[in-house]
Amino acid sequence: MINSFWDKLEEIIKISWLILLSIFTPIRVPIIVMMFFFTLNFFIGFKNDQFVHGRDFSLKKAIGGCMLFGLFFALVFIVNMSLSLYNEIDLAETASKFLSWIFCYWYLVNIVRNSIEIFPESRSLKFIYSLLTVQILDMMLARFGLRKPDDFDHDSKEKEKVD
Repeated sequence: MINSFWDKLEEIIKISWLILLSIFTPIRVPIIVMMFFFTLNFFIGFKNDQFVHGRDFSLKKAIGGCMLFGLFFALVFIVNMSLSLYNEIDLAETASKFLSWIFCYWYLVNIVRNSIEIFPESRSLKFIYSLLTVQILDMMLARFGLRKPDDFDHDSKEKEKVD
């Protein structure tokens, strides 16, 4: 019961930040950030494969990443167009920004996770990753006895498997 409440609180915190960003930023900002994060994710993922896994450049993986990026843009476009057809211009723009910020968040988490594999001794990258995935809240709750430390370890391992 306690764990599900705190898990829901984590999701509410993430969504609240994304909603605030969606309301107060112009549409070009999340689109530019998403393109930048896609590029950075592409190169960090390539270096991660090269240094950590010892693989060469994979054209299949690169095309898959570009197709995923295209799908993200298509989803943003479809949401914007479908809401605009109902003459909900403000809602269309806000929903498009919200969806774009979600994709930016996913790219950023992936960039930091791959960077941790490249630089495993970097405590700052680990801190940023735990901050992005709201594991800081888990650690504080465990510290005050509101969450079991083994639950935190289990959740973080499960999150790594999913991502």
